[in-house]
Amino acid sequence: MSSLRNYVPRRAHKDRFQPQARKKFVILEKPKYYRQRAKAYNAKENIIQILKENPDEFYFNMIRTKTVNGVHIPELARKRMQVRTISFMYMYILIELGT
Repeated sequence: MSSLRNYVPRRAHKDRFQPQARKKFVILEKPKYYRQRAKAYNAKENIIQILKENPDEFYFNMIRTKTVNGVHIPELARKRMQVRTISFMYMYILIELGT
């Protein structure tokens, strides 16, 4: 009995069509195009992962930082350090003049 059931050709499943009432919202994505888009996305993500593992790679944060004694210091931290050193120098001058 099962061999007879396997012998009869089965109806192929087709992709869904876009209902006329839903055409105004968004195009219904076919599975074929979804797989294609997913494969491209995963390939890009893999490339990004490989680039992140490389320490010599370029990052935009490199533009906004400077190295001081081999340590990257962001621009905002550099400005804070400048203000702090000026205030320390001012305090030191007041202490020297006071004594």
